[in-house]
Amino acid sequence: MANFTIASQVPDSHDRSATKIMRYLLYTGPASYVQGGDLVASDDVGLTAIDFVNPIGNAFDKTNSHMYLVSWDYTVGKLVWYVPNTGNEVAGAVNLSTFSVLAEVVGH
Repeated sequence: MANFTIASQVPDSHDRSATKIMRYLLYTGPASYVQGGDLVASDDVGLTAIDFVNPIGNAFDKTNSHMYLVSWDYTVGKLVWYVPNTGNEVAGAVNLSTFSVLAEVVGH
């Protein structure tokens, strides 16, 4: 289960536009990454269904000294983590719980 919290740095973190709901949430990595990605369930983000998740920027640790790339794989509904200097997916069982990235989540 993906770990999302309301993004306090975004003044209006919940926006309803036409028939879609747009939320800005802070996504924190899992304590033990599973290769293939971190599953994002609609109830993780308070929606009935997810159309897409757009990580905004890169995932940094709390000291901003290390980073990973995070990408949405819409075919399986997962956020996949990558090592920036190699482009390889992060290995399984890596602790990413100190890394976070702002994410735009759109759904209904």
